[in-house]
Amino acid sequence: MKVLKKIGNFKRTEIILMIVILVFIVTGVIIFSVVLSKSKQTKEAKTEYVEELENMMDKEKEEIDSLNVTLATKEEPQPQQQEQITPTPLEATYNGYPVAGKITIPKTGVDTPFLTNVTVEGMEQAPCVLYKKGEINVSGNIFIVGHNYRNGTLFSNNKNLEAGDKIIITAMDGTSREYTIYNKFITTPEDVSYLKREVGETPEITLQCCTDDDNQRIIILAK
Repeated sequence: MKVLKKIGNFKRTEIILMIVILVFIVTGVIIFSVVLSKSKQTKEAKTEYVEELENMMDKEKEEIDSLNVTLATKEEPQPQQQEQITPTPLEATYNGYPVAGKITIPKTGVDTPFLTNVTVEGMEQAPCVLYKKGEINVSGNIFIVGHNYRNGTLFSNNKNLEAGDKIIITAMDGTSREYTIYNKFITTPEDVSYLKREVGETPEITLQCCTDDDNQRIIILAK
């Protein structure tokens, strides 16, 4: 009887152990299935996300390529070419007198050649160069004198000029340079201090004419 009882106990223990092992196996299979399923879902989600990013990048690349093609094929407006005007050289003489250049003063309507040397007869025809340091429109100071005939000709209206007004000097080769008046004053015939000013390489011009009563001089400085 004792032997039979021991055999029964052994079988019951074996059965319980087998059941426990079976439960562990089933539980392990279930857990592995769940983990595997989640891992698969995660991989699928990652794959979909990567594919979506790649699609977006491909679309943007196509749009950029299309824009580049459009820009490359679009005709760019050609800059307007400025017409090149060849300067016309001045006549070498004016009423028989040698010419040094031409002076234009828009405000007073002066537009006349000026002569290379001061002479009594030449001064009656046009303004004249009394003093020159440097080359016209290149460097130095050019001192031009003209009569005030009080009839609107030559330098008669220099008294109406003021700082900021323009004077245009044309050289013998036809090239012009615009000067701006920066000083105007009246002085005595004996005063020549303004001729001693140093202008360096900067081209300047000085104009002189008589006042209406001939007692003083109107001086115009421009650069």
